[in-house]
Amino acid sequence: MPARAEDSVISFVSGPFAGAAAEDVRRDEDNNLAERGTRIGESAVFRSNGMVAYVSWARLGGNYVWQDTGLNGLTENVRQAFDATSVTVLSGDRDTVNGFKTQYRDVRLAGPPRRCGVFTLQRAMNSIVGFACRREDRAVPILTILEGLSIDGVIGP
Repeated sequence: MPARAEDSVISFVSGPFAGAAAEDVRRDEDNNLAERGTRIGESAVFRSNGMVAYVSWARLGGNYVWQDTGLNGLTENVRQAFDATSVTVLSGDRDTVNGFKTQYRDVRLAGPPRRCGVFTLQRAMNSIVGFACRREDRAVPILTILEGLSIDGVIGP
């Protein structure tokens, strides 16, 4: 049975996830930041073409900006999410996608075999993190996926 589409500010307008329905949408807001800052965010899961993607977006309010935390923690989270015994980083790079500083990695999970692309995009108060995975041992077209990512009022092709 196909998943029921949910309303989300996150979508894909091109690439392998174009038109995929948002599932398991979660919204949150934290008004407890100092200096009258508010953090808002949303996350969603997408499935298409034998792949699954998870995208989480957050915006900081006030005078806050995101710190660059790299991809190690996110890579470990993906390993745990798929109950993999280990993860091998095959490649990684930095780029700019639709005005956002972007870091990404191509990783291979052992255990249940999967190939994933993990990513982080940052610009001032906005942070987007996530991953896309497939069962086959072929690289996930992470830049093509990211170029098709759209978040209302934040990023889009």
